[in-house]
Amino acid sequence: MRPAIWVCRSFFFYLEKKEVVRMRRFLIGLCILVGGVYACQRVDNESVWGVLYTQEVDTSLVKKYVYENRFIDIDIYAVARMIWAGEQVDTDVMAQVKVALYRYFSHVRIERDKYVCDLASGKEISVSSRVFTALQENLEEMNIGVLEMCKRDTALVLPAIDEAYLRSLLQ
Repeated sequence: MRPAIWVCRSFFFYLEKKEVVRMRRFLIGLCILVGGVYACQRVDNESVWGVLYTQEVDTSLVKKYVYENRFIDIDIYAVARMIWAGEQVDTDVMAQVKVALYRYFSHVRIERDKYVCDLASGKEISVSSRVFTALQENLEEMNIGVLEMCKRDTALVLPAIDEAYLRSLLQ
């Protein structure tokens, strides 16, 4: 009788242990999946914005918009996604993106190891509220990235936003 009880208990213990292992695998897999999805979205967002900065444009058109102080109202996120997807973007729209970046970053400075913008609204630089909000969100994302890098490298020095950088935005 005793061996039968022992076998029965061992069998149920085995089932319980098997379920625990299965549950543990499920939870670990779920954590990896959620973490992976979050990481991919973050990389995509950063990469999409990076495309805007590196895109070449007709500089004569950009200079024209800068001198005219033309009001800019475009969907920067849509433009970035189009470029990221390999679609062709109208040269006029791309010039407006570059001018918006130039106007915005002309008012950004470094303060306590963070980039800070001293603008209250887009009206001050002749851009719409959605353009201004997108640029503000991008600056916040940049500061989060800077904070993460500072945790890894305490000797990190932020590059200043100087005239050379501002000129590079117009090209």
